[in-house]
Amino acid sequence: MKWVIAVCYIVWAMGAWAEPQRYVLDATGSTIGFSFSLEGNAITGSVPVTAAHVVVDFDNLGASQVSAQFNIARADAGNVFMTEAMLSSSVLDASNHPVAAFKSRRVVAQGAGARLEGDLTLRGVTRPVVLDGQIFRKRGSDPGDLSNLVLIFTGAVSRGDFGALGFPRVVADRVDLEIIAAIRAAE
Repeated sequence: MKWVIAVCYIVWAMGAWAEPQRYVLDATGSTIGFSFSLEGNAITGSVPVTAAHVVVDFDNLGASQVSAQFNIARADAGNVFMTEAMLSSSVLDASNHPVAAFKSRRVVAQGAGARLEGDLTLRGVTRPVVLDGQIFRKRGSDPGDLSNLVLIFTGAVSRGDFGALGFPRVVADRVDLEIIAAIRAAE
């Protein structure tokens, strides 16, 4: 009898996650890391994630959705001079476009992870981007506990595609991205 009760409990607990699950952002554990080449040297920095809407359907990953906003005005390129140049009107134009946004169009299962196809709006310009990523449980959580997750997505964009053309002789066009979003199940 105890065995039957245990099996019923496990089936009930698994069914609780059968529907798409909404998540809210933990902004303190979330950021966009970026890197680019400045005269052949790797420069890294970060942009705060300020808002996110995440729905994960563990049974049908294609029904999942992700959208997020980023505070470009608070981007940091590692030192004050590079940060000022990056935020200038010829690159990110942060004074006129202080917020960037991403919205997924399609989520595709890819091995143990997922591919996010969506649109990134930066400097008022929207372009398609593809991000590869994985979902992780928080360290130390139980294997069935999906209430606190970390999403890690990587990809690259051409800054020229968004009109961020400043300093072309010294700064490479490619910008690599690593997005880390800490999320928790919405109540």
